[in-house]
Amino acid sequence: PIPLVLEGVGTILKNQPVGDHIIEAVADEGKKQARPISDMRGTSEFRKHLSAVMITRAFHKAIQRT
Repeated sequence: PIPLVLEGVGTILKNQPVGDHIIEAVADEGKKQARPISDMRGTSEFRKHLSAVMITRAFHKAIQRT
């Protein structure tokens, strides 16, 4: 895996309370910007879906820690 800085996410988050709709918007942006490969372990589309799931989980975990 290669870490990716998501362009434009700061604009989505700026001055917004973090709720489900914001988390979903960031996860969707991550899915759009991800450029995974397809191989025998998973398709590119499946890996894009996983990137959105991981972003969502990371936000929820961060919220729990605050």
